[in-house]
Amino acid sequence: SQWQPLVDHRFTVEATAPVEPPLLSRGFLGPLTAEYFDGPDVDNPQPNQTPPQPSFKDPVATREERTLDYLWKGSRPPLPELGSEYWSARWQGSFDAPQEGEYTFALQQLDDAGKLTVDGALAVDAWRIQPMADHESAPIRLSRGKHAFTLEYHQGPGPGASLRLAWKGPGFEYKPLAFEGEAEYFDDPNHLQYE
Repeated sequence: SQWQPLVDHRFTVEATAPVEPPLLSRGFLGPLTAEYFDGPDVDNPQPNQTPPQPSFKDPVATREERTLDYLWKGSRPPLPELGSEYWSARWQGSFDAPQEGEYTFALQQLDDAGKLTVDGALAVDAWRIQPMADHESAPIRLSRGKHAFTLEYHQGPGPGASLRLAWKGPGFEYKPLAFEGEAEYFDDPNHLQYE
């Protein structure tokens, strides 16, 4: 048999840009400022009544927090100084919209009152005494990048209180607004339990 000469088969591979993963929801930018206030009690409150005023007069504490997904069980408020009824809270912070488009925000399992502003404009107004309910904003067109929000909350009569701030936008369905890359899983799919 005859040997064939060795042929050098060289080829060039051109560098290509890495494939970027699809855009995901980003979420909070830095910790949230949480302010808690004691409030005036009301005798025999009625459903759909406006929370007693003033809701944000008597400050109890200010602290940093990393979530807006709470279930305060029974008579266990976020701070023992508040008691289980008639207190208010205000959270302020910013979030990152991953791309320009329409976003919808929801106060889910809200018990009792809540009000959300995005970039200074009222997005959700559910400021009333009510059983647990979900409230959704109209779609809001946001530019890519940083946006400010304020969420006000009031716990009225009865034990137990709950609140979750969720959003949906281009490429993702409703999920709690949270820090990018963080995920926590619990047996109770409805809430992060806050003890």
